[in-house]
Amino acid sequence: MDVTAKIAQFVATVKYENLPAAAIATAKIAVRDCLGVALAGSKEEDAKICAEVARQEQAKEETTVIGQGFKSSALNAALANGTAAHAMDFDHSFTLMGQPTAPIIPATFALGEALGASGRQIIEAYAVGYEVTAKLVHSLRDSEHDGWHAPSTLGSFGAAAACSKLLGLNASQVEMALGMSASMAGGVVANFGTMTKPLHVGLGARNGVLAAKLAQAGFTANGKAIESGFGFYKVLHAGTPVDERPIEELGRSYALLSDGIRINGRERHCRRRQAHLRANRFQSAANQHPGKVLHALSGGAGADRWQGVVACIHRCRRARTECFETGGKSADESRQ
Repeated sequence: MDVTAKIAQFVATVKYENLPAAAIATAKIAVRDCLGVALAGSKEEDAKICAEVARQEQAKEETTVIGQGFKSSALNAALANGTAAHAMDFDHSFTLMGQPTAPIIPATFALGEALGASGRQIIEAYAVGYEVTAKLVHSLRDSEHDGWHAPSTLGSFGAAAACSKLLGLNASQVEMALGMSASMAGGVVANFGTMTKPLHVGLGARNGVLAAKLAQAGFTANGKAIESGFGFYKVLHAGTPVDERPIEELGRSYALLSDGIRINGRERHCRRRQAHLRANRFQSAANQHPGKVLHALSGGAGADRWQGVVACIHRCRRARTECFETGGKSADESRQ
């Protein structure tokens, strides 16, 4: 099967109206979760360094750098916000390969804000990127190559797919964006435990924005870069039996329903009720006053109202315990 072409066709043709209501609901939860952990992560040193580099670039002020009080280009913001979202390793997980979908929301928000995208367009793009990444993950579920960090390998494809959707690229252009993503894929596990681990997510987000924008401008790549002889599958996952059935299911089944997202929910350093109350407070405010919350996220007026949320998440940092899940199997089932 022409894997790259199949993915590109899905990205170019799927519409918000095609998405199941439950998938949209899960996507909205994922967005709120990512923004919350990115706000907390923006206080970490690695996120601050990335943000400062973005500030020094003095690029076009089109996208919020979360928690830093300034705007930069979509590319710079995707890098900084992606790093912030993974800085405390507290962003939501997938059922396989850890957090492969991590770069999608930072990339989607970075480009989406620059384009003036609507909330519906943001959710549509995120869902598209999530499905692409999820199906690729499932196609490699038997891989024994543990040396690659999935957010910056598989997640780069999802980020590129989401950004391609925001830009309204046709299938041929999406193929080019995916081809570029295959060459941008990287991130070795040797860097776990250093600032470079969250940078993998920042790079995955930035690469997604870059690949889509280049494809829109006419930049070319191999239209079979995922499945070709020296492509992504064969080079990064040599010897792995690839299951093409999940790719074939794109648009017919939705991983947002079957897998969902896994949100860390019981922390060692936080009382569970306190964490839930603060998360609910953020979620309620985001629903009722989205404009004010987004302004606060950028470091504007009202940022102090979220200090409790940020402090709580900081006390929970790097905790790995039981998970809540939205969609998919229960935590007990996932361990079987």
